[in-house]
Amino acid sequence: MNALSKVVPVALIAFACFREVYAQGRAAFQLTATVENDFLAPYNRDENYTGAAKVEVSTPEWYPAKFPFIKFDGSTNIQRLAIGATAYTPQDLESEAIVVGDRPYASFAFLDFGNDSYDLEHSRLFQSDVFIGFMGTRGPGNAQAYIHRKHWFGTDRPIPKGWDNQIGYSRSFAINYNTRFQQSVFHTASRGDGFVMLEAAAVAEADIGTYMMNLQGGIRLNLFNIHPSPLLNVATVMPTIAPLGGTKFRFNMFLEPQIRLAGYNATLEGLLFNDHSTYTISHSQVKRILFEFASGFNLLVADQYLLRFAITGRSREFGEGKPFHWWGSLTFAYSPRRWYSEEN
Repeated sequence: MNALSKVVPVALIAFACFREVYAQGRAAFQLTATVENDFLAPYNRDENYTGAAKVEVSTPEWYPAKFPFIKFDGSTNIQRLAIGATAYTPQDLESEAIVVGDRPYASFAFLDFGNDSYDLEHSRLFQSDVFIGFMGTRGPGNAQAYIHRKHWFGTDRPIPKGWDNQIGYSRSFAINYNTRFQQSVFHTASRGDGFVMLEAAAVAEADIGTYMMNLQGGIRLNLFNIHPSPLLNVATVMPTIAPLGGTKFRFNMFLEPQIRLAGYNATLEGLLFNDHSTYTISHSQVKRILFEFASGFNLLVADQYLLRFAITGRSREFGEGKPFHWWGSLTFAYSPRRWYSEEN
Protein backbone atom coordinates (compact mmCIF):
# COMPACT_ATOMS: atom_id res chain seq x y z
CA MET A 1 0.00 0.00 0.00
CA ASN A 2 2.87 2.37 0.81
CA ALA A 3 4.47 1.75 -2.60
CA LEU A 4 1.15 2.43 -4.33
CA SER A 5 0.72 5.70 -2.46
CA LYS A 6 4.09 6.85 -3.81
CA VAL A 7 3.49 5.80 -7.42
CA VAL A 8 -0.04 7.18 -7.86
CA PRO A 9 0.85 10.90 -7.48
CA VAL A 10 3.70 10.54 -10.00
CA ALA A 11 1.41 8.78 -12.47
CA LEU A 12 -1.23 11.51 -12.10
CA ILE A 13 1.33 14.26 -12.75
CA ALA A 14 2.67 12.43 -15.83
CA PHE A 15 -0.87 11.90 -17.12
CA ALA A 16 -1.63 15.60 -16.69
CA CYS A 17 1.50 16.48 -18.69
CA PHE A 18 0.55 14.19 -21.58
CA ARG A 19 -3.06 15.36 -21.53
CA GLU A 20 -2.01 19.00 -21.78
CA VAL A 21 0.45 18.31 -24.61
CA TYR A 22 -2.11 16.36 -26.64
CA ALA A 23 -4.75 19.01 -26.01
CA GLN A 24 -2.48 21.58 -27.65
CA GLY A 25 -2.03 19.43 -30.74
CA ARG A 26 1.59 18.57 -30.08
CA ALA A 27 1.43 14.84 -29.50
CA ALA A 28 5.14 14.39 -28.94
CA PHE A 29 7.30 13.16 -26.09
CA GLN A 30 10.62 11.54 -25.29
CA LEU A 31 11.22 8.70 -22.83
CA THR A 32 14.71 8.56 -21.35
CA ALA A 33 16.33 6.04 -19.01
CA THR A 34 19.76 6.64 -17.49
CA VAL A 35 21.85 4.31 -15.35
CA GLU A 36 25.05 5.41 -13.62
CA ASN A 37 27.41 3.00 -11.91
CA ASP A 38 31.10 2.88 -11.15
CA PHE A 39 31.12 -0.67 -12.55
CA LEU A 40 30.75 1.02 -15.95
CA ALA A 41 34.17 2.66 -15.49
CA PRO A 42 37.58 1.02 -14.95
CA TYR A 43 39.28 0.40 -11.61
CA ASN A 44 36.21 0.58 -9.42
CA ARG A 45 34.68 -1.64 -6.75
CA ASP A 46 31.20 -0.17 -6.09
CA GLU A 47 32.17 2.54 -3.63
CA ASN A 48 31.97 6.33 -3.15
CA TYR A 49 29.46 7.56 -5.76
CA THR A 50 28.37 4.06 -6.57
CA GLY A 51 25.43 4.69 -8.87
CA ALA A 52 22.11 6.22 -9.80
CA ALA A 53 19.06 5.55 -11.94
CA LYS A 54 16.56 7.95 -13.51
CA VAL A 55 13.53 7.60 -15.77
CA GLU A 56 12.39 10.79 -17.48
CA VAL A 57 9.57 12.04 -19.70
CA SER A 58 10.27 15.12 -21.84
CA THR A 59 7.61 17.09 -23.73
CA PRO A 60 7.34 20.30 -25.73
CA GLU A 61 6.55 23.29 -23.53
CA TRP A 62 3.09 23.09 -21.97
CA TYR A 63 3.71 25.27 -18.90
CA PRO A 64 4.49 28.74 -20.32
CA ALA A 65 5.19 30.64 -17.06
CA LYS A 66 8.87 31.28 -16.39
CA PHE A 67 8.94 30.67 -12.62
CA PRO A 68 10.59 28.55 -11.26
CA PHE A 69 12.36 27.93 -14.58
CA ILE A 70 14.55 30.42 -16.40
CA LYS A 71 13.79 30.83 -20.10
CA PHE A 72 15.31 32.93 -22.85
CA ASP A 73 12.96 35.20 -24.79
CA GLY A 74 11.85 33.48 -27.99
CA SER A 75 13.45 30.22 -26.96
CA THR A 76 12.53 26.62 -27.74
CA ASN A 77 11.62 24.96 -24.45
CA ILE A 78 11.53 21.32 -23.40
CA GLN A 79 9.96 20.43 -20.09
CA ARG A 80 10.86 17.31 -18.12
CA LEU A 81 9.48 15.14 -15.35
CA ALA A 82 11.71 12.44 -13.84
CA ILE A 83 11.92 10.03 -10.94
CA GLY A 84 15.25 8.68 -9.74
CA ALA A 85 17.68 7.92 -6.96
CA THR A 86 21.40 8.20 -6.15
CA ALA A 87 23.61 6.12 -3.84
CA TYR A 88 26.94 6.72 -2.08
CA THR A 89 28.80 4.05 -0.10
CA PRO A 90 32.04 3.65 1.85
CA GLN A 91 34.89 1.53 0.54
CA ASP A 92 34.42 -0.94 3.42
CA LEU A 93 31.07 -2.63 2.75
CA GLU A 94 31.44 -5.58 5.12
CA SER A 95 31.35 -3.69 8.39
CA GLU A 96 28.00 -3.18 10.09
CA ALA A 97 29.67 -0.68 12.42
CA ILE A 98 30.77 2.79 11.35
CA VAL A 99 34.26 2.96 9.88
CA VAL A 100 35.63 6.35 10.92
CA GLY A 101 37.47 8.06 8.07
CA ASP A 102 35.51 6.20 5.38
CA ARG A 103 32.67 7.76 3.41
CA PRO A 104 29.18 7.66 4.97
CA TYR A 105 26.38 5.72 3.32
CA ALA A 106 23.98 8.18 1.68
CA SER A 107 21.13 8.20 -0.83
CA PHE A 108 18.61 10.56 -2.37
CA ALA A 109 15.30 9.43 -3.91
CA PHE A 110 13.69 12.28 -5.84
CA LEU A 111 11.24 13.76 -8.28
CA ASP A 112 12.81 16.14 -10.82
CA PHE A 113 10.85 18.93 -12.53
CA GLY A 114 12.99 20.50 -15.24
CA ASN A 115 13.11 22.83 -18.23
CA ASP A 116 15.63 23.18 -21.08
CA SER A 117 15.57 26.59 -22.75
CA TYR A 118 17.33 26.67 -26.16
CA ASP A 119 18.18 30.03 -27.73
CA LEU A 120 19.03 28.86 -31.24
CA GLU A 121 19.86 32.33 -32.54
CA HIS A 122 22.65 32.78 -30.01
CA SER A 123 23.56 29.07 -29.60
CA ARG A 124 22.99 28.90 -25.87
CA LEU A 125 21.17 26.71 -23.39
CA PHE A 126 19.77 27.24 -19.90
CA GLN A 127 18.69 24.21 -17.89
CA SER A 128 16.89 24.50 -14.58
CA ASP A 129 15.70 21.69 -12.31
CA VAL A 130 13.82 21.42 -9.04
CA PHE A 131 14.59 18.22 -7.12
CA ILE A 132 12.22 17.20 -4.34
CA GLY A 133 12.72 14.00 -2.38
CA PHE A 134 14.09 12.17 0.63
CA MET A 135 17.51 11.19 1.87
CA GLY A 136 17.82 8.05 3.97
CA THR A 137 15.29 5.80 2.21
CA ARG A 138 15.78 2.04 1.97
CA GLY A 139 15.41 1.68 -1.82
CA PRO A 140 18.98 2.48 -3.01
CA GLY A 141 20.54 0.23 -0.35
CA ASN A 142 18.21 -2.64 -1.20
CA ALA A 143 19.06 -2.20 -4.90
CA GLN A 144 22.80 -2.32 -4.21
CA ALA A 145 22.43 -5.42 -2.03
CA TYR A 146 20.44 -7.14 -4.80
CA ILE A 147 23.10 -6.33 -7.41
CA HIS A 148 25.83 -7.80 -5.20
CA ARG A 149 23.76 -10.83 -4.26
CA LYS A 150 23.10 -11.61 -7.94
CA HIS A 151 26.67 -10.70 -9.01
CA TRP A 152 25.50 -8.26 -11.65
CA PHE A 153 28.24 -6.65 -13.74
CA GLY A 154 30.49 -9.51 -12.59
CA THR A 155 30.90 -8.08 -9.10
CA ASP A 156 32.32 -10.22 -6.32
CA ARG A 157 31.97 -7.45 -3.72
CA PRO A 158 30.29 -8.33 -0.40
CA ILE A 159 26.68 -7.45 0.30
CA PRO A 160 26.72 -4.03 2.02
CA LYS A 161 25.82 -4.22 5.72
CA GLY A 162 25.96 -0.61 6.89
CA TRP A 163 22.99 1.06 5.22
CA ASP A 164 21.30 1.51 8.61
CA ASN A 165 24.00 4.12 9.29
CA GLN A 166 23.23 6.22 6.21
CA ILE A 167 22.81 10.01 6.26
CA GLY A 168 19.31 11.05 7.32
CA TYR A 169 18.23 7.48 8.01
CA SER A 170 14.47 6.83 7.91
CA ARG A 171 13.53 9.53 5.39
CA SER A 172 14.71 13.11 5.66
CA PHE A 173 13.22 15.67 3.28
CA ALA A 174 15.58 17.42 0.84
CA ILE A 175 15.07 19.95 -1.94
CA ASN A 176 17.49 21.41 -4.49
CA TYR A 177 17.39 23.92 -7.34
CA ASN A 178 20.06 23.24 -9.99
CA THR A 179 20.92 25.31 -13.05
CA ARG A 180 23.27 24.96 -16.02
CA PHE A 181 24.18 27.63 -18.60
CA GLN A 182 25.99 26.70 -21.78
CA GLN A 183 27.14 29.19 -24.43
CA SER A 184 28.74 28.19 -27.73
CA VAL A 185 31.90 30.24 -28.26
CA PHE A 186 33.64 28.66 -31.24
CA HIS A 187 33.21 26.08 -33.98
CA THR A 188 35.12 25.12 -37.07
CA ALA A 189 33.55 25.59 -40.47
CA SER A 190 30.90 23.09 -41.48
CA ARG A 191 31.78 20.90 -44.41
CA GLY A 192 29.34 20.19 -47.20
CA ASP A 193 28.93 16.58 -46.07
CA GLY A 194 27.47 17.65 -42.69
CA PHE A 195 30.62 17.42 -40.57
CA VAL A 196 31.93 19.86 -37.96
CA MET A 197 35.27 18.90 -36.43
CA LEU A 198 35.09 20.99 -33.24
CA GLU A 199 32.56 23.05 -31.33
CA ALA A 200 33.49 24.66 -28.00
CA ALA A 201 31.15 26.02 -25.35
CA ALA A 202 31.57 27.72 -21.99
CA VAL A 203 29.70 26.03 -19.13
CA ALA A 204 28.57 27.37 -15.75
CA GLU A 205 26.47 25.54 -13.14
CA ALA A 206 24.96 26.39 -9.77
CA ASP A 207 23.20 24.15 -7.22
CA ILE A 208 21.46 25.44 -4.12
CA GLY A 209 19.39 23.59 -1.56
CA THR A 210 19.53 21.16 1.33
CA TYR A 211 21.10 18.36 -0.76
CA MET A 212 24.01 20.12 -2.49
CA MET A 213 25.41 23.64 -2.81
CA ASN A 214 27.93 24.05 -5.62
CA LEU A 215 29.31 26.47 -8.16
CA GLN A 216 30.97 24.96 -11.25
CA GLY A 217 32.58 26.23 -14.39
CA GLY A 218 34.46 24.82 -17.35
CA ILE A 219 34.37 24.12 -21.06
CA ARG A 220 32.66 21.58 -23.27
CA LEU A 221 34.26 20.35 -26.47
CA ASN A 222 32.04 18.58 -29.01
CA LEU A 223 34.24 16.63 -31.43
CA PHE A 224 33.61 14.84 -34.73
CA ASN A 225 30.09 16.25 -35.09
CA ILE A 226 28.40 14.26 -37.86
CA HIS A 227 25.17 15.80 -39.19
CA PRO A 228 25.01 18.34 -36.35
CA SER A 229 22.15 20.74 -35.69
CA PRO A 230 22.02 23.91 -33.58
CA LEU A 231 20.40 21.99 -30.74
CA LEU A 232 22.92 19.17 -30.83
CA ASN A 233 25.85 21.54 -30.69
CA VAL A 234 24.67 23.32 -27.57
CA ALA A 235 22.90 20.55 -25.64
CA THR A 236 24.30 18.41 -22.85
CA VAL A 237 22.75 15.39 -24.53
CA MET A 238 21.23 15.24 -27.98
CA PRO A 239 17.46 15.71 -27.68
CA THR A 240 15.26 14.16 -30.33
CA ILE A 241 14.11 17.50 -31.66
CA ALA A 242 16.75 17.90 -34.35
CA PRO A 243 15.60 20.42 -36.98
CA LEU A 244 17.47 18.88 -39.90
CA GLY A 245 15.93 16.05 -41.88
CA GLY A 246 17.11 13.48 -44.39
CA THR A 247 19.79 11.84 -42.28
CA LYS A 248 19.94 8.38 -40.75
CA PHE A 249 22.12 9.24 -37.77
CA ARG A 250 23.91 11.99 -35.88
CA PHE A 251 27.03 11.49 -33.78
CA ASN A 252 29.52 13.39 -31.68
CA MET A 253 32.09 12.87 -28.95
CA PHE A 254 32.58 15.28 -26.07
CA LEU A 255 35.07 16.29 -23.41
CA GLU A 256 34.08 18.43 -20.43
CA PRO A 257 36.59 19.47 -17.73
CA GLN A 258 35.22 21.57 -14.86
CA ILE A 259 36.22 23.07 -11.52
CA ARG A 260 33.70 22.73 -8.69
CA LEU A 261 33.46 24.92 -5.60
CA ALA A 262 31.66 22.74 -3.05
CA GLY A 263 29.76 24.85 -0.56
CA TYR A 264 27.83 22.03 1.11
CA ASN A 265 27.44 18.31 0.47
CA ALA A 266 24.78 16.57 2.55
CA THR A 267 26.02 13.12 1.46
CA LEU A 268 29.20 13.86 3.47
CA GLU A 269 28.32 16.55 6.00
CA GLY A 270 24.83 15.44 6.97
CA LEU A 271 21.53 17.26 6.68
CA LEU A 272 21.69 21.03 6.50
CA PHE A 273 19.04 21.43 9.22
CA ASN A 274 18.23 19.28 12.24
CA ASP A 275 20.68 16.51 11.41
CA HIS A 276 20.62 13.36 13.52
CA SER A 277 22.79 11.17 11.27
CA THR A 278 24.85 8.58 13.11
CA TYR A 279 28.03 9.42 11.18
CA THR A 280 29.18 12.37 9.06
CA ILE A 281 32.45 13.80 7.80
CA SER A 282 33.70 16.87 9.67
CA HIS A 283 33.14 20.11 7.74
CA SER A 284 36.86 20.89 8.01
CA GLN A 285 37.72 17.61 6.26
CA VAL A 286 35.56 18.29 3.18
CA LYS A 287 37.47 19.46 0.10
CA ARG A 288 35.94 22.67 -1.23
CA ILE A 289 37.74 22.82 -4.60
CA LEU A 290 37.27 19.77 -6.84
CA PHE A 291 38.25 18.85 -10.37
CA GLU A 292 35.76 16.96 -12.54
CA PHE A 293 36.14 15.50 -15.99
CA ALA A 294 33.60 13.85 -18.29
CA SER A 295 33.96 12.31 -21.75
CA GLY A 296 31.77 10.18 -23.96
CA PHE A 297 29.67 10.05 -27.11
CA ASN A 298 26.13 10.64 -28.35
CA LEU A 299 24.53 8.62 -31.14
CA LEU A 300 21.11 9.64 -32.47
CA VAL A 301 19.48 7.30 -35.01
CA ALA A 302 16.65 8.46 -37.30
CA ASP A 303 16.09 11.41 -34.94
CA GLN A 304 14.22 9.00 -32.67
CA TYR A 305 16.64 6.69 -30.84
CA LEU A 306 19.40 8.04 -28.62
CA LEU A 307 22.35 6.16 -27.13
CA ARG A 308 24.72 8.06 -24.88
CA PHE A 309 27.70 6.76 -22.91
CA ALA A 310 29.97 8.81 -20.67
CA ILE A 311 32.72 8.30 -18.12
CA THR A 312 33.04 10.89 -15.36
CA GLY A 313 35.73 11.40 -12.76
CA ARG A 314 35.97 13.53 -9.62
CA SER A 315 38.95 14.39 -7.41
CA ARG A 316 39.20 13.64 -3.67
CA GLU A 317 36.09 14.90 -1.81
CA PHE A 318 37.30 14.69 1.79
CA GLY A 319 40.48 14.19 3.81
CA GLU A 320 40.78 10.39 3.79
CA GLY A 321 38.66 9.82 0.72
CA LYS A 322 39.60 8.12 -2.53
CA PRO A 323 42.11 10.24 -4.52
CA PHE A 324 40.06 10.10 -7.74
CA HIS A 325 36.82 8.28 -8.43
CA TRP A 326 35.41 7.28 -11.83
CA TRP A 327 31.94 6.13 -12.86
CA GLY A 328 30.11 5.50 -16.11
CA SER A 329 26.64 6.46 -17.33
CA LEU A 330 24.50 4.86 -20.01
CA THR A 331 21.44 6.60 -21.48
CA PHE A 332 18.75 5.30 -23.82
CA ALA A 333 15.99 7.53 -25.17
CA TYR A 334 13.10 7.17 -27.61
CA SER A 335 10.76 9.67 -29.22
CA PRO A 336 8.00 8.55 -31.62
CA ARG A 337 8.39 11.59 -33.87
CA ARG A 338 10.37 14.79 -34.35
CA TRP A 339 9.13 17.71 -32.28
CA TYR A 340 10.75 20.63 -33.95
CA SER A 341 11.31 21.86 -37.50
CA GLU A 342 12.94 24.94 -38.97
CA GLU A 343 9.49 26.09 -40.08
CA ASN A 344 8.20 26.27 -36.44
